[in-house]
Amino acid sequence: MRQFSTGHVAQFAATSETESLIEGSFAAVVDQNALMSVDEVCKTFQIDADGCARVSLYLGKTLANLDSPLRIKHNVEEASPYFCVVTSHDRMHRSGFGEAGLFSALLSRLPDAARSQVFAMDVSDESFRREYDIPTLVRVAPAAGAPNGNHVIVMYDRPRHIDPVHDLRQHDVPYEEKSDCLVWRGGANGPPHRLGSKKSYPEASRMLLVQKYARVGKREDGLCLDIGFSNTVGELSRYSENPTKWVKGYLTQDQLLKHKFLLIVEGNAEATQLEWTLASNSLPFMAEPRCQQWTLQSRLTAWKHYVPVASDFADLPEKVQWAINNPTAAKRIVLNGRDYMKEFANDAREKKINAAVLASYFNRVKIDNAKNETRRICHDVPDAKRHLWR
Repeated sequence: MRQFSTGHVAQFAATSETESLIEGSFAAVVDQNALMSVDEVCKTFQIDADGCARVSLYLGKTLANLDSPLRIKHNVEEASPYFCVVTSHDRMHRSGFGEAGLFSALLSRLPDAARSQVFAMDVSDESFRREYDIPTLVRVAPAAGAPNGNHVIVMYDRPRHIDPVHDLRQHDVPYEEKSDCLVWRGGANGPPHRLGSKKSYPEASRMLLVQKYARVGKREDGLCLDIGFSNTVGELSRYSENPTKWVKGYLTQDQLLKHKFLLIVEGNAEATQLEWTLASNSLPFMAEPRCQQWTLQSRLTAWKHYVPVASDFADLPEKVQWAINNPTAAKRIVLNGRDYMKEFANDAREKKINAAVLASYFNRVKIDNAKNETRRICHDVPDAKRHLWR
């Protein structure tokens, strides 16, 4: 007979209690004909004030500021890709389509009241580059917020980001025991092509970074910049020149954490490394974020949670030298990042917050199936226009 420790029993009881609370609260909110305020929803789910503030941010400007539910008519699709689609859990489940299947699994862990609800969805990496005609559930949104406020962030594909945070306990070492080297490894994704009259790579892109620093290593002034792509697979073939010369090999989390300074660079969307770097004893360096997901990068503050670098990475050596010369200030930033990540550490609380976002969405957005309404709900936004969102 399997034996359970006291900790396991307590964890199981807490999980069951949370799931029961979510199930009852979800149905209570979704079944309401009248619009419930965010505060009322949070009270129903027993969410604290800080968590409730996050619910409002995840909902976006449109839904957070509504006076009455939105009534929308649109064709509800049976099987389609996972971007810019109006669908439901039941229809997605029947389609079995890749990413849509993952999102369907997310909804399947919610009460029955969620499974028949109709919603707009785009869980692709491109969602932060789009505008939506109606409130749409997304994984990633613009960090500065799109003008129409129709991005609704949900806790999608969370293990990819949070599991490495849990691994820190066995891999990390104190800040003082790490090397004075700035390190970056990552996949070759993000904007691949040279742009404009100067034919330079886009600012804040991984290609621009490795073009400048992959051959540097240890400089004449003693600064260590260890930057390169992890491998030659994936999207490297898209580039207009052969980038294999900039491949330095994969580094494990354990190997990366031997260094004080870790650079975070967005790819197709958010950098997967962001959360575990913030939660670690290493100092994060990054350009101003373009996008945000469940971790709400828009709430991160330069010089408080990370060392800011220019979007063309030209000041990397200068910023590394600052960190070496100012160990007390650098350590303070490390501690602030760790404190920031504590907000997302309680799994039961995170589930309640996510359920409150989805319940609020279904309480506020009522989509009726209209087969003749097939207009596209999203529109790609050129980079030049998105810069104006800041």
